[in-house]
Amino acid sequence: MARSDGGSRKTGRSGRAVAASPKAASPKAASPKAASPKAASPKAPSRNAASPKAASPKAASPKAGSSKAGSSGSGAASAPAATRKPVRPPAESLAQRAARVIGTSIVRGEYLPGETLPVESEICLALGVGRNILREAVKILAGKGMIRTVRRAGTLVLPRASWSVLDADLVKWSLADDDLRGPLAADLLALRATVLPDAAALAARRPAAASVERLSAAVAAFEAAGSDRAESVTAENRIAAELLTGSGNQAFAGLVAALGLALSAAAPPRRRAAAASYRAAADAIAARDPAAASAAVAAAIGVKRAGA
Repeated sequence: MARSDGGSRKTGRSGRAVAASPKAASPKAASPKAASPKAASPKAPSRNAASPKAASPKAASPKAGSSKAGSSGSGAASAPAATRKPVRPPAESLAQRAARVIGTSIVRGEYLPGETLPVESEICLALGVGRNILREAVKILAGKGMIRTVRRAGTLVLPRASWSVLDADLVKWSLADDDLRGPLAADLLALRATVLPDAAALAARRPAAASVERLSAAVAAFEAAGSDRAESVTAENRIAAELLTGSGNQAFAGLVAALGLALSAAAPPRRRAAAASYRAAADAIAARDPAAASAAVAAAIGVKRAGA
């Protein structure tokens, strides 16, 4: 993205929270008090020691931050226990959100290959972020092969051939679009049908006890899911993940996220014999029978293999 002097002031206002951090840190660094002999006195460490408590989980409750809570171990132990109960995925950062918005626009064709993105000030104003956040987002998208920054030319959108099409974020953004979901899901499910039987054969050649146990548990979950589509898809993704990682092939293991997203977005109807076929595949892998394992997985996902 090219920079514009006229837009930099707007960016500063929209990225006020980002720009405020260096200002908050600079006075302390330049303050003569930090370098004065008082910093070596016992009182200075006591103030510094109090500041981490404010940023710690104890700050969530007024009592936990008091001196009484610090002296007794009961208050300090109860607060973290309460915060660990809800298990949530990590929140999306500002840079990740900006990358998602820009990346989704590129995926949908709002910016075509060869075109340049708007200047920094315009994007910062539209997204409500500062320049530092936007530059982090640009790095994320550049790492996925979607854009490239050219000096004095701006930020160019690259051809789809250079994109990391199996990147989990790219797959998510594409599957979220109504026009792109069907074709992409079909391509990924075709890849899944090609790869999974071979992954099962590789897993049967060198089965690890822990992997066989996890695969058996995933098959049991698939059997128990019955007609529940959500539970069935979740269990089938677990089976696929164990086959791909258990194969020992790093390229196969790298497909877990993309193929899982595709199955979740457009799972075909469950085959009646799928559960029995997956169970036969798990047994064949445990028995170190690559041919039987491959054939069973192919039958489970409805693939007719040559010579079968």
